[in-house]
Formats: sequence, structure tokens, C-alpha cells
Amino acid sequence: MIQQTAMLAALELRSFGGQRTDRDVTAEVHSSHNASDGAGRYVASLIPKKFLDPIQKNRSAAYALHKRLTMAWGDHGFGLLPVVLLDKHRNAMQAAKDKDDALIRDLIRDYPLAKAEAKIIRNGMYHEEDYPSEAELQASFRFRCKYMPVPDGGAIPEMIHDSYRHDLERELNERIAEEFDNAHHDLIGRVKESVGRLSTSLREFDERAGKRKLHESMLSNLQEMIELGRAMNLKKDQALEIALNQAESIFAYQGLDKDTLRDDPVIRADVRRVSDATLDALSKIL
Repeated sequence: MIQQTAMLAALELRSFGGQRTDRDVTAEVHSSHNASDGAGRYVASLIPKKFLDPIQKNRSAAYALHKRLTMAWGDHGFGLLPVVLLDKHRNAMQAAKDKDDALIRDLIRDYPLAKAEAKIIRNGMYHEEDYPSEAELQASFRFRCKYMPVPDGGAIPEMIHDSYRHDLERELNERIAEEFDNAHHDLIGRVKESVGRLSTSLREFDERAGKRKLHESMLSNLQEMIELGRAMNLKKDQALEIALNQAESIFAYQGLDKDTLRDDPVIRADVRRVSDATLDALSKIL
């Protein structure tokens, strides 16, 4: 049962946007151009971007990792997280949150400096009342990871009348099965995309007579996707497992890297052949 092998996980992020609509400047622009009130608005940047960038970059990286470790599930921000990846997910999200907390403390510490620079940049558009207090600024941020079990139709309360309860159980189990199928298709698509990047890079390299740059990430990303693919194959799909094994055979060459692929046409041709064959196998599963 999927309830025994996976959980649902969501990453909730809330930030200080650092922007506010300046109604006075908006009105001036409308007036100077004889435009109606609905023609547009002027959005002011309250503090220089450099003070918020470190927080945003850390959060973007955390969100990207959260997405890599989970599969698509529903429309409410949750992803399907295999139990075997739970520790990895929790540790990574906690590390990201610890860094987030430290970066927010840095922002609060530098907030007077940020406002001083903003006062110079905004000049006559600077209004002290636009700015939150330090406590309000800190409260505007949230970094929280939420976990919950995958729903189970058998958990419908028994106090609900049988005539309704059985229908609810059936409907819930059907939705769970549908989401599980969607998650599995999402996984296959991600594996195919990763293999496809390698295949496309090698094809374009050959077509352009070596003038297409090869990147180490096309190999490292594929290796990671093979590892995640095995952990995420909750359906025990044999066809997917065979495709993953086929993709892994690419790394049978000792020390395979972008330089080897660039300089050795025999190895490059074999890796391209295997990646193309893996793509064909994955296409038949989808």
C-alpha cells in the first residue's frame, strides 16, 4: 500500500516582497500622460535587491531540492515523498531553514543600512511609513516543511451512515489511485527528460562537429535521477527498472566525464546509442 511506502510533503515559504505600490507617483504619471486611473501603477522597491537576494537564492535552492525529492501530487502544494527519502528530505530542509534563519537575522541587522541606501535611491519617493518595523519584517518570513500521511479510504469515520461512507471510501480510493498514477507518470517523465538532455547534447555535439559545449551536469544530474528513480519507483514498475538499469550502464566506463565524451568518439557514440535506446524504452512506458 502506498500509505506504507510514502508520505506527503509540502514546503511553505512566505517572504517580505520588498515592494509597494506608490499611489502618489502612480497618480503623477497618470496625470502627466492624461491616463485613466486603471492605466497602470508604479511599484516601488523599498530596499535594494542585494539585501534580499541571499534569502531568495537559499529558498529557491531549497524549493528546487524539495521538488526533486518528491513527485507530483494534487493541486495543494504537496508532493509524494517516498519513505526511503524522508531522512534526506528532512535533513536538507532543516539545513536550508537554519541557513534561512541566519540570513534573516543578517537582514534584520542590516535593515537600518538598507533603509539608508533606499533613502538615497528613492530620494523624494522615500516615505518612512512605507517600511515595516524590524519585528514586522521578521514576522513576514516563514519557512516551514509540512508532512502528512497519504489519505486512506478506510479512514472515513464510522459514524457516517453506511449509505454515504462506502461511496466516500470508493471515491477517495479512486482519487488516491489516480494521483498515484499521475505521480508515477511524473517520475517516468523526469527520468526521460534527464536521459534526453544527455542524448540531445551528444547529438548536437556531433552535428556541430564538436562546437557544442558539453557540461558535467548532464552526467551528474542523470546519475542523481537514476538513484531517485529507484527510490521513487513505488509501483515496482519492472519496465522502468529495466530502463534505469540501461541508463546506468552508461557509467560502466571508468571515470566517464564530459572530457571523455568530447575526446573519445567511440565512447561518445556508445553512450549516445545507449541513451537513445533508453529514451525509446521510456517512451513506450508513458
